[in-house]
Amino acid sequence: MAEFSWWTGGQIGYLDTPDGRVAYRYWEEARDAAKTLLGIHGIGGNNDNYIALGEALKPDVAVYAIDLAGHGESGTPGDVAGLEVHLRNLDALSALIRARHPNAKHYLAGYSLGAAYASVYVARNGHRFDGVILFAAPFRTTLMPSPHMHIIFRALTILAPRKRIRIGGRSEDRLDPRYRFAMHTEKFIGARTLRSLKVALDMVTLGERALPGVTIPTLIIHGDADSAAPPDGARLAYERLGTRDKALHWIPGAQHDLYDMVSGVKSSEVSGEQRSLVIQPVREWLEMH
Repeated sequence: MAEFSWWTGGQIGYLDTPDGRVAYRYWEEARDAAKTLLGIHGIGGNNDNYIALGEALKPDVAVYAIDLAGHGESGTPGDVAGLEVHLRNLDALSALIRARHPNAKHYLAGYSLGAAYASVYVARNGHRFDGVILFAAPFRTTLMPSPHMHIIFRALTILAPRKRIRIGGRSEDRLDPRYRFAMHTEKFIGARTLRSLKVALDMVTLGERALPGVTIPTLIIHGDADSAAPPDGARLAYERLGTRDKALHWIPGAQHDLYDMVSGVKSSEVSGEQRSLVIQPVREWLEMH
């Protein structure tokens, strides 16, 4: 039977912004790195999503991973007033990274829903970055509500934006065991406000619309067995990107967590060879760019 644990590594720092405190993970041993990578986690995630990458890429690449507002140690758990809060907090952390690494080249990465955030952020601020990596892009996700339910949901967000609803309970028996493990730990936020869920849903649409505005070098990493964000979403992203310098790299047999490299959760059943299928193309792409 598989055993599950959390990846460990790096240390936590904090930023005070007009929207509240922002937590982020970083690696002090990569302080003199010539390249930085700012990582954005997926829905329900936190900066843990980038521990495996941070450990794998140090000390050559300084990985910084944000806790978006309402996640991890940033803001009120399970709540955010609007998507602009996330974008302003990314601005704040990006400025800190540039101050610490004034001569470095800078890259952005997004995992799952974070890939949609990354697309929007790069479309607005592409001149600040030398490239972007989209992990498990959600542009054809199976988690979107039906059109009828979407209308009802939007009406509820207007009537009761701060009302909290439970996430994940009914479908727990159908989840991958590593996600069931995560749901039963203190890191999982089980109740979220309607307005925070609206932000997440809106970002999938906005991220897809932003793809033509992404004109910097882009690497897409996607598992060909991803059932949460089907491969068609990666193909769509590749076709709509506005850059000519783009690559779509498939990870054979990988699910949405890309062999644990961006889930934050480590399974004893996943081998180092499988994880290297994700790390190696990332490392090679960063070296080339």
